[in-house]
Amino acid sequence: MRRWPLGVGFCCLGLRRMAEMAATAAPPAAPGVVVLLRHGEREDYMAEKVGGQGAEWIRGSPRPWDPKLAPHGRRQALAAAQRLRQVLDFFGLPPASRIFTSPLVRCVETADFVAQQFEVPSLCVEDDLAESINECWMRQWAVPGANSDWGGPPSARVKSDRSLDPSKLRGPAVDLELLRPEALQGTRSLLHTAEELKSMGWQVDLEYRASNSLHDKGYLWGSFEVHQGIVQRMTDLVRHKVAQHPGETLVFVSHGGPTKYTLEHLSGQSSRGMGGMTAISVLRPPVPPEAPWEVLLSNDASHGEAFAFGEETKI
Repeated sequence: MRRWPLGVGFCCLGLRRMAEMAATAAPPAAPGVVVLLRHGEREDYMAEKVGGQGAEWIRGSPRPWDPKLAPHGRRQALAAAQRLRQVLDFFGLPPASRIFTSPLVRCVETADFVAQQFEVPSLCVEDDLAESINECWMRQWAVPGANSDWGGPPSARVKSDRSLDPSKLRGPAVDLELLRPEALQGTRSLLHTAEELKSMGWQVDLEYRASNSLHDKGYLWGSFEVHQGIVQRMTDLVRHKVAQHPGETLVFVSHGGPTKYTLEHLSGQSSRGMGGMTAISVLRPPVPPEAPWEVLLSNDASHGEAFAFGEETKI
């Protein structure tokens, strides 16, 4: 009988064992799928569209920065949920299994339609999905004469001069006594907690622990969040959740600017769709992870066009 040198024998046995392990090992988990979804049409936008009543709506609302969906905004959200199922089926992707939402009610409402469509029992609230806490947003609702227009009403509109520091005031000065007090109190007063949303009747997962809180970031009137910070918090959250839940389809319900910025930052390309309320983007994470993400659907809101009223807010 031929005798192999000891080292060769161990080498052959080692290679054979490695081959057997490779044959029986589970394949690496797929990287998963990310869905970015903008909320539906808002009550305050509708008030301004119908007879220019935005300012009256703002004055009469206890939380003018946090409007609910308008009736046809809810129809848009239902259409978006149904469209998302069709898109995932078309690409042979798994159904949505986890839904993360901004704490602002218009997003929670929109997310609830998706949860019902995919039978996801509860929503995960993430401050990182909130609207941009910047001057343009606060001038929608906090300044005298605010009428829900992004950047403020004509009498108090923010300047577009990009040489000015975006974390400080760029628009006309406002008497602080005439400003909505919540703008001076900051995000702690502006964003609901998961517990508060649960008490309002929303199916929120109270055992879920959010990745980050904006309550202690110090964003308030005169000390605004900047663009880079918005992009960072959004993309960090998406990457973190994809790593936590490989192979799953994760839905992130947020706002027009944040969803578009995230799409463009992750993919390295400009948004191809026209956007609009309930715009959907579907992305596949890359392998290796440092490569650009694959875009399967880009900022597409065609499913909601039948329910649009007046001029849509595109982004």
